[in-house]
This record gives sequence, structure tokens and C-alpha cells, in this order.
Amino acid sequence: FDDLMKLDDRGIQALLKEIDTSQWATAHKGASEDIKQKVLGNLSQRAAEMLPEEMEYLGPIRLSDVEAIQQQIVDTVRRLEDSGEIQISNGGEDEFID
Repeated sequence: FDDLMKLDDRGIQALLKEIDTSQWATAHKGASEDIKQKVLGNLSQRAAEMLPEEMEYLGPIRLSDVEAIQQQIVDTVRRLEDSGEIQISNGGEDEFID
């Protein structure tokens, strides 16, 4: 799940379209602050305000439930990558040749 940081903004936005808000709220319960900020930064202002409220509304959640939702999101990332809709950065810069 921490590999979400390797997605560019366009990749995060494509992922946001695929994942329900309640799933994001659950997944964010166990996410690092960096991932939370990356996702929130790619939401509309209204959605970014609603996500923390949704997290609060959920209350305490079992870690196994959080990890299961995070795995579903990772599976969605893999599916989107396999279909060519998103690319995961390997950390290095791509080289281009003429």
C-alpha cells in the first residue's frame, strides 16, 4: 500500500475513480501521513473535506479489515497498471533516446 507514493498525480486520480470513498476512509486508517496527503491532494476540495469526516464516522476498525481494504486498492493498482491506464514510477528518471 505504501507503493501508492510511486504513483504520479494522474495515477492517483485514476485510482480515485475506481475506489469508493468508504474504502478510502477505511484504508486511510492505517496509512502513513504521506499517503494520506497524496490522496487528499488529488481529491476535489469537497471530497478532501469529506474523507476525514468519513474516517471519523467509521470509528475503530480492526487492523485486518484495514489491511484487506488496502489489499483491494493494491489489486486495483495492479489491474490499472496491467491495462496501461497508470504507470508506477520505479524512482528513477526514464531515459529517452533519439
